[in-house]
Amino acid sequence: MSIKSEIEEFVSALNFEDEISTNEFKTELSKKYGRPKSCYVPSDYCYNRTNYGINYDTQPHYFMYIKRGLYQYVGKDYSFSGEIEHKPRNKKVL
Repeated sequence: MSIKSEIEEFVSALNFEDEISTNEFKTELSKKYGRPKSCYVPSDYCYNRTNYGINYDTQPHYFMYIKRGLYQYVGKDYSFSGEIEHKPRNKKVL
């Protein structure tokens, strides 16, 4: 099973507008599928945020970034027309 498939299965159990922390996201997926926590990056699946190495146009989106370490599940078919923030991995925002 691919990481994208694992995440798709995981989010299918979430309720619309549930909030989830980065730690909870990574821990639950790692426990369920046996991969390292570093394999799961919730910001890679955000409507309003993107990282280097992610093709935003082809990547599935499920979350809205709320604040550092917190995301809101809005679903795969969410209608988003806002600004997309680019935050490179491992860089601090000043």
